[in-house]
Amino acid sequence: MRVTRSPDAAVRGSAVRRAAVLPVLAALLALVADPVLASSPAAWAELEGKARTACLAASGLAKARVEGAPVMFAAHVLVLVKGHWPQPHMKNQAATFACLYDNRAGTAEAQEWTGAAPK
Repeated sequence: MRVTRSPDAAVRGSAVRRAAVLPVLAALLALVADPVLASSPAAWAELEGKARTACLAASGLAKARVEGAPVMFAAHVLVLVKGHWPQPHMKNQAATFACLYDNRAGTAEAQEWTGAAPK
């Protein structure tokens, strides 16, 4: 005697196999998609230190200091820098710069931030 499965049973079996494979694929993709997610605390601290140093220099401000915690993105670090304009005609006025540090290139670009600064 030969037993045949209905087409509905084949579809259900296929759906079950897909449902079992999808979480595994999603987990693998998450690991491969951004290796930065697997970085150690020491690696994060090193990156933050590099970003702080580069951004302080890129701002060109006198008495420059990092304001608040840097914001980490996949390829960049955002750092707010406060200090004073070094040019004599600026009369030592306070300034805030937003700086974007490129993780891969190791470079920083700073622009004056005229928006509301965190307190």
